[in-house]
Formats: sequence, C-alpha cells, structure tokens
Amino acid sequence: MQEKLKALVWKSAAYQQKREEVESLWKVCGQLMYSLDDRQKQLGLGAKGISTYFSGNCELKDAELAQKFLDSKGISAYNTRLFKTAGTDDKPLYEVRQASAIMDVTDPSPPALYPSVIQ
Repeated sequence: MQEKLKALVWKSAAYQQKREEVESLWKVCGQLMYSLDDRQKQLGLGAKGISTYFSGNCELKDAELAQKFLDSKGISAYNTRLFKTAGTDDKPLYEVRQASAIMDVTDPSPPALYPSVIQ
C-alpha cells in the first residue's frame, strides 16, 4: 500500500514541480504514515500516543501545568502548542506558542515566568 501511495505522489503536479522538496518530505514521513507502533498510531501524550499540540516528550503533568499557567493569564489554550526542553539544572523549560495573524509585537518585554516552573 505504501508503494502505491508513493507512486501516486510521484505522479502529482507537486512532484513534477518540486521534486526535491517532495522527496525530502516523503523521506521524513513516508514510513510514519504506515507505522503500526502504538505510540504513533493513536493520539495521546507521552508513551500513550502522539500529538501535534505537544512536543513528543510532554506528559499529562506538563499539559496540566501549562493549562494552569494559561488560565492564570486568561489565555485560551485554543490554537496553542507546548514545547518542553531541558532548562538550567535539567529543570524543564516550557515554551507556549500561539498561532496569530498579528505580526506586530507591541510588547517586546520578556514573558513572565510561572512560579511553579521556577521552583
């Protein structure tokens, strides 16, 4: 089945116009689309699944902490993404990204840190 989809994609106008880009994308996701690995075939957090709303290393506790932060700031989680990286002393560092059509940054000051993250 994977080879049939690949053959179809290779016949597309996109492939004819941007061959290298399509091949690059296929290399990244071609096998993943057909993966039967538990974590890759269902939506969820951590070992239970995959989500485009949270980085792959986020667990439920990270999502709950981010939700508390967003609630404290009066920000809806709608259209946000949460990324977790290692901060200083291996404490987690969270970055919340919110999609917006607004290109002008009116307040360039650094964001306030949530007290629970600083501990």
